[in-house]
Amino acid sequence: MVKFPPAGSDSPSIRVEGQQDVVDKIIAAIQAHVQQKDGEVSESMEVPPEQHRLLIGRGGETRRAIESKFNVSIEIPRQGTPGPARSMIKVTGSSDGVQQAQEYIYKLLKEQEGETVQVPRQYHHAITDEGRIFRRFRDEHRVSVDHGGVELPPRPNSTRGGPKRRVNGTGSVPLITDDPSASRDSHSWELVEPDSAEGLADGPAIPWILRGPPANIAKARAALEAALARAQTPAVTGYLILPDPKVYRYVVGPKGATINDIRERTGCRINVPKQGEADAAEGIEITGTRQGVEEARDLIIEAVKNASPASGGARRG
Repeated sequence: MVKFPPAGSDSPSIRVEGQQDVVDKIIAAIQAHVQQKDGEVSESMEVPPEQHRLLIGRGGETRRAIESKFNVSIEIPRQGTPGPARSMIKVTGSSDGVQQAQEYIYKLLKEQEGETVQVPRQYHHAITDEGRIFRRFRDEHRVSVDHGGVELPPRPNSTRGGPKRRVNGTGSVPLITDDPSASRDSHSWELVEPDSAEGLADGPAIPWILRGPPANIAKARAALEAALARAQTPAVTGYLILPDPKVYRYVVGPKGATINDIRERTGCRINVPKQGEADAAEGIEITGTRQGVEEARDLIIEAVKNASPASGGARRG
């Protein structure tokens, strides 16, 4: 039994009762704990509130890892804490542990500061490519993107919905075959000018804050700047409607390999409807330069011809 003085008591005594060997171990543990606490120090460090989430991590895992690594405790102010105290992080532990933890935290936050690229508002949605660029940065470069809380512009009106399943004004779509004379008639193809986003040009630019390892940030920034250059090039949108929406899986390829290769080779944004979607009647949407769009169309048709069972390619699953 371990009996502590009641709350409010001035007595410094702790009473321990039990077998002698057990009592000796408990007393030794209490004395070691007191000695450790006597040697503890608490240091405050200023961390902007917007960086607190980087220190906490998903589900608190980053903070727990630091506390475990340096045998310290970290107190982070709650949201709503008023005044300068909102930015003050308290680290408590041994003198060496606190110092090492602080150095580690400063280094961690420095690495996560990232770089900011200002993207003109009218090109923001074109560059995101419906979120694909964020996934690429995360998967290929371990780089995350945020916009610093800036309100994003509305999406421009889509041009989709005009072209439907038709070929040369007819309601039927012939099969894709290896017959060269039939290749141009085996699909529906229409080029349209996309809706202008110039109405967004008067607003402020959108910050793209890239966070991650410095070397990877440089690669992501280069990819972002290339995407911005493509978005600023006059573009057209083509709608490619194939005979059977089931063949869209051949366009996508294993784990997206085929469509990603075509995107890379042509520099186009390509949206392929999923099988069973209502938008499948509107076909594949391809946006880019006129030359790139037409090249992407030809590569898609070629991929379907090569993979189609009728051409001796891949079998249907």
